Formats: sequence, structure tokens, C-alpha cells
Amino acid sequence: MASFNTIDCASYAYQLVWRERQYLLKLALVPLVIKLAFFMVSLMYGESGNVIRMSLLLIPAYFAEGWMLCHFVRLMTNGQRWPYVMTGDDAKDLKAAKERGRPLLAGILGFVLINLSIALYFHVFSNLMPAEMLEGEVMNPEDVPPGMFLNMTLMMAFVFLAFRFVWLYVPLAARMRPLEYIRKTNGVGISARMIGLWLICFVPAMVTMQFILSLFMVDGMQGTMIAEVFVAIIRIIFDTVKNILVTAGMTVAILHVMNGKK
Repeated sequence: MASFNTIDCASYAYQLVWRERQYLLKLALVPLVIKLAFFMVSLMYGESGNVIRMSLLLIPAYFAEGWMLCHFVRLMTNGQRWPYVMTGDDAKDLKAAKERGRPLLAGILGFVLINLSIALYFHVFSNLMPAEMLEGEVMNPEDVPPGMFLNMTLMMAFVFLAFRFVWLYVPLAARMRPLEYIRKTNGVGISARMIGLWLICFVPAMVTMQFILSLFMVDGMQGTMIAEVFVAIIRIIFDTVKNILVTAGMTVAILHVMNGKK
């Protein structure tokens, strides 16, 4: 079974994102605005505390971000850039539009459904955990509900086993066979490598975001409308950067797994 080098995939992802930064900025502009708008609406209506309702409210943002990420996947796997330049030959342009549009639409729908599934998972997880633990409070061992550790173990095991399905939108957008992807990524080793790659792409962006927020969020700003808008903008920007980096790394890894040394 073909595998991949975690460090090499992450390194290539960072280099590629930096090299294509102008194209990605053009690609991400509209999704960033849509994500920010719907995120602010969710905060305005107080839905940030309810994962399911917030995710349903963010569905348009998921579609916009899926559109952006799947176009990036198409660039990496097929060399196709947005927007498509028409040739003037109607038959040729129609054929090209169908060949580009079908995998792109499949990838976008896959991305939206994956994000809704993740929201459902966190909703179930939060309902299984005591409220005190979710709020970060120290619990007395005698107050811990029986079976809680078993529930946590099962939920963590499920995350490990299902992790490869989170990136199913990549082979869908690349017009690969989903069942072949599932078969070739079956195994503990592949899942562990994917988690490692995700961490290398995820953690630096999130740490940088927290560092920037800590520099600007002084005591006088906390709780104000300006502060909430500022925090939302920073979070949306870095969340988008993180998703681009992770998608780039996973796409390279999936290409290794699916194509071997080709």
C-alpha cells in the first residue's frame, strides 16, 4: 500500500500556498466576506453556543469555502485555474465546463456534508460530557458520571478511525474514485500520518492567531462591539488560511496514496 512522508507533504503545502498566494487571495476574497457575514449573524442571534444551529446558519459559508478549496484541489491535481478562459468553440467549452463542473460540485457538496457531520459529532460529544468539564472546571472524581471515560474513549477512537473521511472532498474534487480512496487509506498507519500532517498544518496557524489576538485585545477593548468584530475577522482569516494549508497538505498526501510513485 502506497504511503507518504508527513514532513515532505507539509513542507510542499507551505511552499505551494506561498507560491500561489496571489491566486489564493483572489480565490478567497468572496468566501471570506460570506464567512464573516454569516459568522457575525450567528453571533448576533446568540447561536455560537449551539453547534447544530450555528452550523445550519453557516451552510452558505460552507458552500463558499468548499468552492474555494475545491478549486485549489483542481489546481493541484489537474492544473486548472479559476476562472475558465473560453476558447470560442461552443462544443469544446461546454465539454470542458461539464468536465470541470461535475467533480467541483461533488467536492463542494462533500465539504458541506462533512462539516455538518463534524458539527453533529461535537453536538453528541458535548451532550455526553458533564457541563463542568466542558467549561474547564476541575471535577471531583466522585462526581464523575459512571461510564464517562468509556464514552470519551469510544468517541476518541471514532475520531481516529473516521479521520480519513474528513478529507473525502479532496478525491471527489479531483475526480478520483471515492471507494478506491477509502480502500487505500484503510489502516492505522495512514490515519496516524494524516493526523500528524493535519497537526503540522493546523497548529502554527492557530498559535499565530492566538498570539495576534493577545497583542491587540487589551482590557479596554474586551466586550465591546469593535472587539467582537476584530476577533471575528482575525478568526475567519486564520481559519481560512488553516483550511487552505491543510487541504494542500492532504491533497499531496492523497496523491501519493492514490498514485504511488507516479
